[in-house]
Amino acid sequence: MAASIAAGQAKGAPVCVNLAIYPARMEAGKVMIQI
Repeated sequence: MAASIAAGQAKGAPVCVNLAIYPARMEAGKVMIQI
């Protein structure tokens, strides 16, 4: 993948737009994502 997973920033083809990123945390064994 040509994107920075942590920042969501496109770094080159085939990714040409930045990715949306969301704050996430683990809670009681589940992944909780704030949208």
